[in-house]
Amino acid sequence: SSLVFSNPWERLVSGYKNKALEGSFTYIFKRPCEWLTRKMPKLTFKQFVTCILDRAKRPGKPLYSSEAAMELNEHWMPLYTLSVPCLVNYTLIADFEHFHNDTTEALRIFKFSATLTHRNPSKQDKSLSEWYDELDILMINDLKELYKNDFEVFAYDTTPPNFGKRQNANNTHSLEHPS
Repeated sequence: SSLVFSNPWERLVSGYKNKALEGSFTYIFKRPCEWLTRKMPKLTFKQFVTCILDRAKRPGKPLYSSEAAMELNEHWMPLYTLSVPCLVNYTLIADFEHFHNDTTEALRIFKFSATLTHRNPSKQDKSLSEWYDELDILMINDLKELYKNDFEVFAYDTTPPNFGKRQNANNTHSLEHPS
């Protein structure tokens, strides 16, 4: 068995771009918002994150709990819950940042001949930090808690992209629900 993991900050934006901007929620199990329907306009990234956090929050349970994670779709669910890396003896573990090198090596080890291509290139050209600039500090902190186990197990920095430049911006609005 194999496991490919990625930075939680990148994975959340990737799930948003792939499913919210370029795709449709009509076929997705556990949509980000329970009230989301086919006829609604596309969610902003901030609305998307608000929906995910609202859906994950369980009375008396921390956001990093397995109960919170199980409320989410696999595209933005914490990977730790989906893959249970401490319980499964994976043959291959790769990270998305080194995906080409890791898969090339795996193909060599298993004596496969193949050419790998990227099937889901993004049509958005916004930088990762621009996505997170849309969120307030409360949302960032909730995301850190939601993906706490992913940050720890897969050794990723909990600081969102470009966050150091924003820290002094005093961006502490309350969470907003889309209307």
